[in-house]
This record gives sequence, structure tokens and C-alpha cells, in this order.
Amino acid sequence: MMMVTRKSMMSGEVRTLNLDVTNEQLQRWRAGELIQNVMPKLTPSEREFIITGVTDEEWRESMKDVDEDDWMGTFGNDDALEMTEIDADPNPYHGTYSEE
Repeated sequence: MMMVTRKSMMSGEVRTLNLDVTNEQLQRWRAGELIQNVMPKLTPSEREFIITGVTDEEWRESMKDVDEDDWMGTFGNDDALEMTEIDADPNPYHGTYSEE
């Protein structure tokens, strides 16, 4: 088990979770392996937390007032999917990890 501290990409809030992950797994993921292959014991929510720092609660809170039709329409719009320089950050590893 390891304490994983991440800063949310959505809110900027810093949170720490105790996850069943090792330094070796984190290194393999940072080297480019798919997180679901490297950390199969983690839930999709736990993997999302490692990648983005966003928790299930934060996702639910951010989407509570979103009209599903408007939200789904965003993904059909190619303009909405353009990457910006910020999105293209080459280092997805912006957090701290410490073994417990």
C-alpha cells in the first residue's frame, strides 16, 4: 500500500489516498505502459485519481448541474476535442507517492 497525493486537474484541491500500488508500478506507468495493465487491482476510480487527481465525489459534484444532452453533444464536436498546449503536458506525473 502506498499513500498517493495528487492535485485535482478540475479543482486544484490536493488529496491523498492509500492505494494498493507500488513504486515499480508507478514507474512502469510513467514510462508509458497502460495504467489498467500495470495496476489491474485498482478500480477505475482509483486509476483516474492517479492520472488526474479527481475523485468520484468531485466528478459527481461537477456534473450534477450538467444537462446530459449538452454534455454528450460536446463529445460529438471535433472543435471541443482540440488539445491545447496545457493539455499536451508531457509529464502526467504531477503528484507525490510514498510507501506506507
